[in-house]
Amino acid sequence: MSAPESPAEWWPPPELVDVLTAQAAALAGNRLEAEDVLADALVALWCKRALVAKARNTEAYARQVLTRTFLNNRAATARRRRLQLRLARTATLVASPAPADAVDQVESVRAMLAVLPTNERTAIVLRYYLDLSDLDIAASIGCSEDSVRSYLSRGRARLRSHLVSS
Repeated sequence: MSAPESPAEWWPPPELVDVLTAQAAALAGNRLEAEDVLADALVALWCKRALVAKARNTEAYARQVLTRTFLNNRAATARRRRLQLRLARTATLVASPAPADAVDQVESVRAMLAVLPTNERTAIVLRYYLDLSDLDIAASIGCSEDSVRSYLSRGRARLRSHLVSS
């Protein structure tokens, strides 16, 4: 399969865009940052369209590009973390929220994720949101499986201590 020459000839299928949109939202923690990360990833996929056309698993390739786009965007990460840390200071967790409090619960989870370092947050999101294995997470982040297990362990410990202190 040859690479398309114009954007009109190539666009990810809607199902893939939905997967990437959900992943970007989970990684970024807010809609605006998620849209920026998704747009940057789609541009990167377009620029690498010849590689995408040759990929055996285009969804995994696209997820990996999105994850690396997020991880490489350090300036946006620092800005986002400052804002989310302010949110985390004011957020409180409700032990068993009523259905009407579901939005508050989502915001509380986002605030808790915001206090995690980038690699720990990314590993937690990829494991518990996308249900990826250690091997798949390692491939997405670009590290070893042992590092993934370490990120997950430390991230869970931080989340646990945050819940206890709340």
